[in-house]
Amino acid sequence: MKLNRLYTALLTLVGFATAATAEPFGGAYYETFAGSEIVAIDLANPSLLLGIKTGNISNVAVGGDTVYYQDGRQIFAGNANLSSTSLFHTNGAVATDLAINVAGNAYYESFGTEIVAIELANPSHLLGIRTGNITNISVSGGKVYYQDGIKIFVGNADLSSVSLFHTNGVAPTDLAVDADNNVYYESFGDEIVAIELANPSHLLGIRTGNITNIMVGDGNVYFQEGLKIWRGNRDLSTVSLFHTNGAVAADIALMPPARPVFDVDEPPSLGLLAFGIVVAGGLRPRRRSAA
Repeated sequence: MKLNRLYTALLTLVGFATAATAEPFGGAYYETFAGSEIVAIDLANPSLLLGIKTGNISNVAVGGDTVYYQDGRQIFAGNANLSSTSLFHTNGAVATDLAINVAGNAYYESFGTEIVAIELANPSHLLGIRTGNITNISVSGGKVYYQDGIKIFVGNADLSSVSLFHTNGVAPTDLAVDADNNVYYESFGDEIVAIELANPSHLLGIRTGNITNIMVGDGNVYFQEGLKIWRGNRDLSTVSLFHTNGAVAADIALMPPARPVFDVDEPPSLGLLAFGIVVAGGLRPRRRSAA
């Protein structure tokens, strides 16, 4: 009877561990408020707060299951819910933007005078550098796109083989690239424009408004208009309100639905539980053979 109860308890724990492991992550949305904080909310439920960190926080970027954010000259890295945050890198000057290229093992930051690429796994290792009036950066499809005044350039992960991608009539306020959907976005403070990535002369869509920050993820484009964050499809033809803030965000970022790392106590591993069941099975009393 005791062994039966032991089996039941072990199987219940296995079921709990399996359920906990299988629980889906709906994605995270981040916004910073210069001089005060970074906030993480649930992408599927914007009213659900995932985490918060205070500081003089400005730019934010996501790479894999890690969020990176800027606090003055320092760059911090943390889990999806902003737990287990640690110092990633310290600059000599305040960066104007940052971006992450996990596939290319590269981290980028711009300073208004240059863009620098360093190794993500080893921030002391310089991969490449380009000079110019460089501000906004975006990474997609293994390429890095960056703004130099009214011109947009594209290059490899290490900033080699850089070429002119697109020239604007005025300098954008932000840019974002979605290589999977063949779209490039830029905002100008009075509109957001979507053009074809493979053919920048082909306009896909446009929306007017006081539009600044842009990000892409989960097959959608998100853009900021004052206190409001809007979500739209590839060509901006269908747009809906995603979230409204009490103050204007300094930057926004998104971690698509996946399985990120959270700093929580985990249940015993399935391997350990399975081992316990096997041991319990070995302890089962055997019937004595009839003489």
